[in-house]
Amino acid sequence: MFKRTVTIIFFVGIMITTCGTTYATNGSLSDPTSQEAYTMRFAGMTKCSVYLTIQSGQAVPQIVVDTNTNKADKVSFSVNLQQYKNGTWVTIKTWSQTKTVQGSDVAFVEYYKITKKYKYRYTGTVETYKSGAVLDTLSITSKAKTY
Repeated sequence: MFKRTVTIIFFVGIMITTCGTTYATNGSLSDPTSQEAYTMRFAGMTKCSVYLTIQSGQAVPQIVVDTNTNKADKVSFSVNLQQYKNGTWVTIKTWSQTKTVQGSDVAFVEYYKITKKYKYRYTGTVETYKSGAVLDTLSITSKAKTY
């Protein structure tokens, strides 16, 4: 009986200490709205906001990373603009940018001319760095918009 009680207490203790663990290096955002900011337990960023707008016949992917120089010194963006065509998402434009952290926000904003009667979205990866080491890797997918 004593061994059984000790075993149960041991396993309950392990479950309590491991269930709340969250790792800061990987995360994912899928179909966010432009009104939401995502806060997760990351090492190099506080939150990441993902927007896709269509302005004057152009798709405008925007990503805003809330960070500061104490957390990260660079933010890297890899972004794929996609068009939904013939039942599949096709990448029509790709960007890769690395920006130096200078204030509290680091933003990615680009413009790309698109054609009417299609859905658009973007996918990508945001990474934060400190002294050359990767702190966070976040996979993102914007909400689809029709033009």
